[in-house]
Amino acid sequence: MPQLLDTGDERVVEVLTCRDHIPVLLGGRGAVSLRMVMCGAGETFHVCDGTRFLEPAGARGSLCGCLASLADRKAAAQAGRGPTPEVRIGFRLADLPGLGAFDLVSTSWELAAELPALAAALDTAAVPVVGVLRYELVEFTTRSGIAVSYRRPVVEIGRTQVLAQDAVRLAA
Repeated sequence: MPQLLDTGDERVVEVLTCRDHIPVLLGGRGAVSLRMVMCGAGETFHVCDGTRFLEPAGARGSLCGCLASLADRKAAAQAGRGPTPEVRIGFRLADLPGLGAFDLVSTSWELAAELPALAAALDTAAVPVVGVLRYELVEFTTRSGIAVSYRRPVVEIGRTQVLAQDAVRLAA
């Protein structure tokens, strides 16, 4: 059943589907972005692109001190000493583009690692780029024997399937 998102932003619409993938239209390289964000005590105090600060305005453009590799950044974040990724992907539903633009915001380290290849592919493709946004099931057992499962976002370009109109509902 559709549910209203309690975000305080009147423009938020949740798209609900029974599918694990949807065809999307991406507007080129500008459709994807990565920020590294660190919050604490109810405030955001580190926002960068991995090399230079994006916020606050007074520090914008100066070196942020983040580690060079994504693996090292992840280890620092897990230890509470570094920011985590905030990947933003802007898209339209390929089968219903008139509904407007949507954003997927994810903190997935895997998606952050795939972002440079996705951005490079978007650079060379004709706009709009047809692709598929899907949620891949990840399952594993920890060393302590705990079963873990979650879905991670994956964006594939150049592949599409028609989405039945009845497979999408909007919550507003």
